[in-house]
Parts: sequence; structure tokens; C-alpha cells
Amino acid sequence: MALFGLFRSDPLKEAGYAMYGVAGEHARLPAFYEALEVEDSFDGRFDLLVLHLHLIMRRLRTLSRDGRRAQQHLFDVFIKDIDQGLRLAGVGDIGIGHRVKKMSNAYYGRVIAYDTAMDEGEGRALEDALHRNLYRARNVRPETLPAMAAYVRGAEARLAAAADADIVAGRFVFGEPEREKEHV
Repeated sequence: MALFGLFRSDPLKEAGYAMYGVAGEHARLPAFYEALEVEDSFDGRFDLLVLHLHLIMRRLRTLSRDGRRAQQHLFDVFIKDIDQGLRLAGVGDIGIGHRVKKMSNAYYGRVIAYDTAMDEGEGRALEDALHRNLYRARNVRPETLPAMAAYVRGAEARLAAAADADIVAGRFVFGEPEREKEHV
């Protein structure tokens, strides 16, 4: 009976929370704000979370099965978290929709910039995209952009090497930003 299937929970929904938890936890590592000069502000934390979510989304695109659903669940958790965060910050119901839309548009803009740069491969394209989006074009030390780009490439490689089931279950690592910086 097809009707009974309506009441089953979707395991990929829980996966969205697991993956989001890993991204959120990693985006709060002090090394990003200290050694890699990400601005320790609402905008800086948002941009770093977006970067990590995007790395997961890129990996989910490679899944032969359920990748799209897993991406949607991850994005839904992200939007719910934005909504809840804005409510906790005291934004009224009328302003929530506008701000969530603005932040989701910012997410999509960064996705396009990062995808374009990462698909280009080696070179300065990723550094330039990070400078415009993650650092919002502010001045940083000369070694910071190459170090952050190396971190992003290393994280993407770690995610690519992880088993599909581990990605969806949130059992993966991005890597440590300090270690990537040392290798630049």
C-alpha cells in the first residue's frame, strides 16, 4: 500500500542534519579567524559556513544515487538554521523572509563563483573568488589567500576520497586549516 510510505521518515533528511553539523562545527574553528584572517563577525562566519556547505554540495553531486535529495535536505537545514538564527537575533516575522531570501541569494552567488574557480583548476581563480567572497575584498597578508585556497583544495580532495556512505552520514573531515597553511 503506497499510503503507508507517506509516513516513513526519509533517512536523507537526517543526513542533512549530520552533514550540516560537521560543516557548522568546522566553520567555527579558531584557526580560520586567527591564522587565516577570516573576519570574526556574523558575515565572516556565514561566508565560512557557506564555503564548507558548498564543498559538501560539490561532493554530493558525485553521488550516483540520492545525491540531489541529499543536497536538498542539506540546503533545507541551512535555510532553517538561518531562519532560526534571525529569529533569535530579534528579527520580526515580516523581515525574516526578506533576509532569508537575501542570504540564500548570497549563497547561490558564492556557489557560482567557487564552482567556476574550482573547476578552472590550479591558478589564482580560487584565490580571487575567496578574496571577493570570503574576505569581501579586504586586505589580508600575502600568504593568506594561497593558504586558504590550499585548504579548500585539500578539503575537496579529502571529501572526494571519502566513501559515499560516510559523506551522507556526516563521517568525514575537511582537514585542519593550520596544516594546509604550513604546506603553502
